[in-house]
Amino acid sequence: MKAWQYSSAAGGLEKNLTLGDFPTPKPESLKNDQVLVKVLSVGLNPADYKVPEMAGAFRNIVGKPTVPSTDFAGRVAATHPTNDALKEGQLVFGRVDPMAFSGTLGEYTVAKLNSLATIPEGVDVDQASGIGTAAVTSYEAIAPFVKKGQKVFINGGSGGTGTYAIQISKALGLEVVTTCSAANIDLVKELGADEVLDYKAVDIYEELGKRGQVFDHVVDNIGDPKLYHCGDRYMKPAARFIQVGVPPNPVLSIASNTLLPSFLGGGKRPFKFYSIGPSIKASLELLGKWMGEGNLKSVIEQTYELEEAAEAFVKVRSGRTKGKVVVHVAKE
Repeated sequence: MKAWQYSSAAGGLEKNLTLGDFPTPKPESLKNDQVLVKVLSVGLNPADYKVPEMAGAFRNIVGKPTVPSTDFAGRVAATHPTNDALKEGQLVFGRVDPMAFSGTLGEYTVAKLNSLATIPEGVDVDQASGIGTAAVTSYEAIAPFVKKGQKVFINGGSGGTGTYAIQISKALGLEVVTTCSAANIDLVKELGADEVLDYKAVDIYEELGKRGQVFDHVVDNIGDPKLYHCGDRYMKPAARFIQVGVPPNPVLSIASNTLLPSFLGGGKRPFKFYSIGPSIKASLELLGKWMGEGNLKSVIEQTYELEEAAEAFVKVRSGRTKGKVVVHVAKE
């Protein structure tokens, strides 16, 4: 099959990508919880280049060609003989393990049953292709911790996770305050934000602090270390701070926020760094249902063809995208 691949991420993933032949997964090799998917569209995520570029264990195992990216929308090409839940040709969407050697930026990928769902009728494959990581992350970083009528602060409202987080919060009946630049204010208001802070025009920490302890939940899509440490100024005592964005010096920052007690300079509110789990089927099914009902959409700034995937990564790395960047792998 044709696929983008890399053997090293030194100097930036996109500089190491080559488009060429890659072994096509064989239907007879599928395990009973696996599905072979013919990929149609791929929604890119910052983690698609950050994980390969990270120092440590992952870099050590990358030596043989690896296909990047995790999210997909496509058609079922084959299943294990014991799997009668899916039929060949059905449209599905989801996510594959980021540590897998065969990612989604190729003509075929192998996904697990607990990480995919069928695409509801009427939902476009490009729309579904961005859900697997960013929308699931947003849903699971918000829904378990809130009740209808509560107030949430979303730091970073115009990117991939942020645009989903605003819509999901509104679907859950929350009041939403978010941040973005002036250029994106109209977009996030259209998605449902009740109030928008222009981070270039105001001091976010001071602006939040002036309000007092009013927020029931906080999601940080940027990875701002200072935002958590001043959280007691604007968060209610029982509010939880969920960090989604990866901060500078991530290991030290996350360990400090998680383990350092407040009397030694740590934060004064419960902290959690969100990491997506292996079983996301229930979240995918609910988010797909919301898309089918018109209550959730993927904001797609730009689409690229498969041959342009390296350019697409440059766009994602810029950090200035509104919502998602999608790569077309094949036509329906």
